[in-house]
Amino acid sequence: MKRLTIPSLILSRVVAQPPILITGLLLIEIAQTYGISIGTAGQLQTASSLILVLGGLMMSFLAIRFNHKLLMLVGLAVYSISFLGDYLATSFLMLLCTYSLYGLAKGMVDPMASSIVGIILPSEKRSGIIGWFYAGMALCVLVGSPLINVILGFGGWRVTFLFFALPFSISALILSYLTVPTVNIVSSDMTLKSLRSDFERILGNRSAFACILGSFLSAGTWGSMNLFSFAFLRQQYTLSSADVSPLLIGTSIFIIFGSLSGGRLVGIFGRKLLSVASNLVLGILVFTFMNSGVYILSVIIMFFACFFSSMRFTVVESLTLEQVPELRGSVMSMNSVANGLGLAVGAGLGGYLLSNLSYSGLGFMGLLALSAGILYFAFARESAAG
Repeated sequence: MKRLTIPSLILSRVVAQPPILITGLLLIEIAQTYGISIGTAGQLQTASSLILVLGGLMMSFLAIRFNHKLLMLVGLAVYSISFLGDYLATSFLMLLCTYSLYGLAKGMVDPMASSIVGIILPSEKRSGIIGWFYAGMALCVLVGSPLINVILGFGGWRVTFLFFALPFSISALILSYLTVPTVNIVSSDMTLKSLRSDFERILGNRSAFACILGSFLSAGTWGSMNLFSFAFLRQQYTLSSADVSPLLIGTSIFIIFGSLSGGRLVGIFGRKLLSVASNLVLGILVFTFMNSGVYILSVIIMFFACFFSSMRFTVVESLTLEQVPELRGSVMSMNSVANGLGLAVGAGLGGYLLSNLSYSGLGFMGLLALSAGILYFAFARESAAG
C-alpha cells in the first residue's frame, strides 16, 4: 500500500461535498436565477439522489465483475463532467440534468472507496478511516464556505462549480489513479442465477437488510436537514448568505468531531449501540431545530445535529461494511442505493412539507431517523459473526 493511498481514498469521498455545499449555501440564488421557488430548486437533490440509486444498482452488479479501482476512477471522471456541466447550464432543466450526474458519480465512488478500505485494512482500523471520510468533507466545508462567497462575488453561483468543485474531482482522479491499489473481490460467475443468489443472500440476511433499510430512513432525515437548514435560518431570521456563512465553521467543527469521535468510540461501545443512539438523538434534534423559534437555540441545535449525524454516518457505514464480507462491494452499493433513495425522499418529501406545512412541518422528517434507530436496535448485529 502506497503512502498516499488512504489520503487518495479520503479525497475521493470528499469530492461529493462541494456540490452539496454550493446548493445548500446558494439555493436561494439558484432559485432566483431561474425564477423558481426554493422548494423547486431543492429538487436538484431529489434528481441527483434518484440517479444515485441508478448508479448504486449498477454498481451492485459491476462490483462483482470489475475491479473496484477502475469503477471508482470512472465515477471520479463523471464527477468532473457533472461540475463542468453545472457551470455551463443555461436553464434549470439543463442544470437538473448535469447536477444529476453527481448522483451517478457518487453511486460509483462511495461504495468502491469503502470496499477498498474493507479489503486493504484490518477491521479495527476501518472505522477510523471511515470517520476521516466525513471529517474530510467537513474540512472541505470549513475551507470552502468563505471561499464560495468570494467566488460568488466575482462570477455568481455558476463559477463556484468551475473553480471550487471541479479541482477536487480532477485532483482525486489523478491521485487515485497513481496511488490506489487494484485490489478487489471478483467473481467469474456472472450468470443470472449466480447474481440472484448473491442478492438473495444479502437481502435475506436480516442484519444486513436492517442496516441498508436504516440507511434509507436516516438519510431521509439528514437529506431534508442538510438541504433546507440554511434556507430556514435565512428566511426565519432574515439573514443573507454572508450572515450564515460563518455558521458553517461551527457546523464543520462539530461534523469533524462527530466523525472522528464515531471512529474512536466504536472500539468502546460498538458499532450497533452507536448506530442506535446517534439516530435517535438526530431525529429529536431535527424536529426541535425546525420548531425552536429562537435564533441562538436553533444554531446550537443545528451544531449538535451535525455532530450526531456525522457520528451516525461513520458508525452506520462501518456497521454495514462488516455484514457480508465476501460481498462487500455489492452490500455497500446497495447501501448507496438506500442512501440515494433516502436523500431523494428527504428532499422531495421535505420540499412538500415545506410548501404545505412550513418549516415546522419539515421537522417531522426527524421521525425517519427515530425509526432507523429502533430498526438497528431490533435487528442489526455487530458483525457477520454476530
